[in-house]
Amino acid sequence: MRPDRGADEKPDGPGVHAGAKIHLYHCDHRGLPLALISTEGATAWCAEYDEWGNLLSDENPHHLQQLIRLPGQQYDEESGLYYNRHRYYDPLQGRYITQDPIGLKGGWNFYQYPLNPVINVDPQGLVDINLYPESDLIHSVADEIISQAFSQSGGMVPPHLLNPQRAVS
Repeated sequence: MRPDRGADEKPDGPGVHAGAKIHLYHCDHRGLPLALISTEGATAWCAEYDEWGNLLSDENPHHLQQLIRLPGQQYDEESGLYYNRHRYYDPLQGRYITQDPIGLKGGWNFYQYPLNPVINVDPQGLVDINLYPESDLIHSVADEIISQAFSQSGGMVPPHLLNPQRAVS
């Protein structure tokens, strides 16, 4: 967990000034903040996101400014995009809007965000990182679900799995 001073509290020099409020992050398995908890244990801010990092809902009664998104990302209020140190990510498209700065070393698709954002992250905007080893149960469950979906649809992609917002031409 990381401390947060909130939107309107700023430190006075290297320490924290006397009026600062400390909040602790409560994150999901990927590091996406879900709540800010006060030192008294009260929820000061909470949010719900989809798997691509789109904000679905939030409760912010104290008007805290919480800009952290998926690992390595910071919300850019001016553009509505997420800055990933090396490039910008658009959660509505589920991909980067700027090319991969390492070129083909990052893969053939210069704009690709990890194809499975539930088990992969890309904290620097350079290469995706798998959060679970290949031997982990989550991979075999995901493989089984995918293979069943394809066999039940006669080898075609079932319509409910298609999402044109995620398609990359």
